[in-house]
Amino acid sequence: FDDTLAKTSSVTGVSAAYGMGSFRRNNFLPHPFHTSPSTTTTTASLRRLQKVQSFASSSTSLHMVLSTPDTIIEQASTQKLLDTLIDESVRTSARHPVMMQFNPKRQWIWRQWRGTVFSETWKSGLMNMVLATFVVILYGLYPKLKDNLQGFSILWGQLLSVTTFTLTFFLNQSYGLWRKCYDYSRRLQGRLNDLGLTLAAHATRSTPSSPDMPSTYTPQSRQALELVSRYVRVFNLLTYASFTRSHRPILTPRGMRRLVERGILTAKEREILSDAEVPATQRHNAVLIWLIRLFLEGRQSGIFEGGTGFEQQFMEKCHVIRAQYGAIGDELQG
Repeated sequence: FDDTLAKTSSVTGVSAAYGMGSFRRNNFLPHPFHTSPSTTTTTASLRRLQKVQSFASSSTSLHMVLSTPDTIIEQASTQKLLDTLIDESVRTSARHPVMMQFNPKRQWIWRQWRGTVFSETWKSGLMNMVLATFVVILYGLYPKLKDNLQGFSILWGQLLSVTTFTLTFFLNQSYGLWRKCYDYSRRLQGRLNDLGLTLAAHATRSTPSSPDMPSTYTPQSRQALELVSRYVRVFNLLTYASFTRSHRPILTPRGMRRLVERGILTAKEREILSDAEVPATQRHNAVLIWLIRLFLEGRQSGIFEGGTGFEQQFMEKCHVIRAQYGAIGDELQG
């Protein structure tokens, strides 16, 4: 599920909006800053973090969302790991589809090994074959032993039906949860794209000198759209870091500082988010408020054109966004 959300969030940046404007600043609307992130890949640090997370709780504790202490995650977070998480989260396109594509050709299917039933079960299957061979040999040496073990045959038949029902039931429940969260993530992605498309269409443009020349964004509107684009990516980062353990290091103090170093956040924005009297897993709410305030001040200053209906549609999209990421959290928490 972590991988699904990460892949989904990687293509959720505002595709139609570019940017940012000069507006009145206060504690809810920090100063703009934007740079393009570089690309790095690593898996060793991710495995190290997952290993630390597995030891952070007892064997009998329930693994709820974000149950690992911040201090443990902070110690396991390296700069390479943080860069990998950031790069995956601010991508403008997915590296491959979320769902692996199926090739119906028989020759291709028989050449596959990784991820197949055989690759996942060959060890246990081989062990059962060895055990069955041992039992057959034992029966051959001691024929009367079969009568003494007849009760195990009855027990096996009863356990087989219970095991089949349990596996089928929980597998369906797990898939249902995955599918719901995936649908919510896609809807969230769509509404964010709606914001970008709407703002890009209503941003002010300069009048071309010739009718044959295309119009261009004014410097103020381009700056505003770029800031919107950056805020949407920050919102995605913080939102999915609140839900998935794989992206949890981003919310740590070290992760927030790395966002500043990468140009995704400004020092002032990091200070506002860190000092806000809200849990670390709720910081994306503040970023959503920044987007709304940016839109309202942009309309007041004339950067975004449109009437009351335009504002109503934008606010409705923001409310849908809040409902979608809230539904993801509700599903994961049961």
